[in-house]
Amino acid sequence: MIGVPVKDRGEDPLLEERFGRAEIFCLIADDGTRAFVDNQAPDSTSGAGVQTVQMLADRDVDTVLAPEIGPKAIAALEPLGIRVFPIGQARTLSEVLALFRENRLEERKGLSAPGGLRRA
Repeated sequence: MIGVPVKDRGEDPLLEERFGRAEIFCLIADDGTRAFVDNQAPDSTSGAGVQTVQMLADRDVDTVLAPEIGPKAIAALEPLGIRVFPIGQARTLSEVLALFRENRLEERKGLSAPGGLRRA
């Protein structure tokens, strides 16, 4: 399952620039079906990125396509086995999915530090 922060629930939404503070994520299953989920973390005073990672892990997301992700969220992703691909120049959901399918996004590797999260 792929998780992508988006700005709305439209047919081809713009990508959200903020990971932990994104209000909506589009989840794309292996068969291409999509579901939109609300992120409860945007209004958190701290730890929004880590809370977002846990929400995605609880929904069996194994790949994240996103812009910059904060250091605490990055540290939480690796122990969960969630792969991270920066979105590059993509601005819409269809653009980033096309780049991902064409293997034109470079996986961010070498994430470090224990995150303390676990899959449910």
